[in-house]
Amino acid sequence: MHPYTIRRLAREKKIPAFRAGGRWRFRKDDIEQWSKSYPFAKEKVRSEK
Repeated sequence: MHPYTIRRLAREKKIPAFRAGGRWRFRKDDIEQWSKSYPFAKEKVRSEK
């Protein structure tokens, strides 16, 4: 997913995240759990370089 999409999902509370020092933070365990239930996370996406 594009970074803008990730930030939008975080703002909309559709992905587990929190703000720290003005930046979005994501806990690895929370994201792994979320990815199992989020329908679009199951699609193959290209990796960012």
